Amino acid sequence: MRPIFLSCLFFFFSLVSFSQEVTVPYANNHMLFSHKDSTYLISGDSIFNVSQKPWKARAHKLELLAYHFVSNDSVAYLVSRANGIVYGFNGQEFNRLDQSFDHRSQYGMYPFIKDGNLYTFGGYGLFTFKNIITRFNLLSKETELVESLSEPSEAPKGVSETIAHFNKDVLYVANGNVAFKNFENKKQNLALNETWAFHFKDKKWRFLGETVKELLGYGHYISNFKSGNLYLLNNEFIQLDFENNKRYRYAIKNEYDPYAIALISYNQKQDGFYILKRKTKHLRFLEFIKSTDLLGEKSSVGPIYKPSMLLEILVGGILLLLTFIGIYIKKTKKTTVEKVISKRVKIEKNLSDKEKEILHLLLKNPREYVGFRELLLLFDQNYSYDSLKKKLREHLDSLDQKLMKALGSKNSVMEERKSINDARNKEVKIKS
Repeated sequence: MRPIFLSCLFFFFSLVSFSQEVTVPYANNHMLFSHKDSTYLISGDSIFNVSQKPWKARAHKLELLAYHFVSNDSVAYLVSRANGIVYGFNGQEFNRLDQSFDHRSQYGMYPFIKDGNLYTFGGYGLFTFKNIITRFNLLSKETELVESLSEPSEAPKGVSETIAHFNKDVLYVANGNVAFKNFENKKQNLALNETWAFHFKDKKWRFLGETVKELLGYGHYISNFKSGNLYLLNNEFIQLDFENNKRYRYAIKNEYDPYAIALISYNQKQDGFYILKRKTKHLRFLEFIKSTDLLGEKSSVGPIYKPSMLLEILVGGILLLLTFIGIYIKKTKKTTVEKVISKRVKIEKNLSDKEKEILHLLLKNPREYVGFRELLLLFDQNYSYDSLKKKLREHLDSLDQKLMKALGSKNSVMEERKSINDARNKEVKIKS
């Protein structure tokens, strides 16, 4: 039966492979993903490289389950939607890596790659929502828990179908389902409206704030987009910059109906999207559309989350404290004059009599300059004017050096200027 199915499917796709739209029979395991330069479609027990023509069908040899695909430029993983079963993918075939089973405990989890290894976050299964981070160990071929040092009250609630993004050793998590509740015997999801960040360096969660209401809901995460992470959410193409708390929206061209999109994948080499659209209940059709034909202008539409009030209060408190400290230091910091006065007794022990007299005049009214003519009167007036100026200069320089040493200063503590009233006369004072 299987070879017949493959042959019929191959014949069907070969007939239509050169069309922009290809009709695809319904299968309960449709999967569309891109890796490096190619885009692939899984349908039934077959896999097709839809970015090459004509399509060629081959058996994928996977267990017939639903999967998540995640890749970067180096590695690619296929993991069962509830975690446990892990395959590697080299562009041609899948290689089973685990020695485990389908855990059925993390439906709606978020898979990502860190340091070449497969990680997951969250999910629902076995009657509980999870807030765990797991890592697939390539050596033991088992899935293991990643340690978190945060207390339960300092971590997000268990969540599934979250909007998440991993970048530079930080996992960002926003929204998702946190519980089920019956409303008139109908199950309804209760949503988380919080944004969190897990830092792998210190293994701790940080609450960032309340997610804006525009992001409530769940859609498609489009990986490997040329300008960052892209989401199809609430029938809008949006880009989320978690690092800078910014949200962008792309206009949609040609009245394209996002609601009809069942699956979508971005091909970097072709700079376009392969889209599996709903046609009827039992039919889908695949089309390729260039990104420039689908996405219009990119515009900023606001933040991702409203920062935590606790964080704002903490930052505000720190700034206020720093302001008070600055004012206190400014008020309590002694001026040069105050330092000289406080150490005057000790300083004068090393001064000559004339230096003490000069210091006395400088401190008599420390805010005012003292004229050289007034200071010259301290010396024997039998000397010539030039000799008096020379003696004054020697004593001022000596006093300056001794004050610098006493205060531990590398710069002069004296300040000289020409008199405002008479430019021929110089003035001096101790710096403020």
